[in-house]
Amino acid sequence: MDDVVAADPAGLTFLLIANPLSAATSAPELLPQPWGALGQALPPRGAMVSLLRSVAYFDRAAATMPLTVLGSWTAAVLVLWRSAPTEAAG
Repeated sequence: MDDVVAADPAGLTFLLIANPLSAATSAPELLPQPWGALGQALPPRGAMVSLLRSVAYFDRAAATMPLTVLGSWTAAVLVLWRSAPTEAAG
């Protein structure tokens, strides 16, 4: 039950902050600065939508930054996952 309580602040953060700042329905340049740039650094929607937009409409012209952001977050999650303590089987 503790895992559910711990997940709530993270879920609320992404729901209430990351989704509106992702600029999924518009361009990040249309958001006030620095919110547009911050939204592109928060996973998963900001960088993913920019990557999809870049691939679909602009022939991968600006795919480097979203790929870097998504790769960095993936690496951070893997490091945290691997360093998490495990329970002994018993």
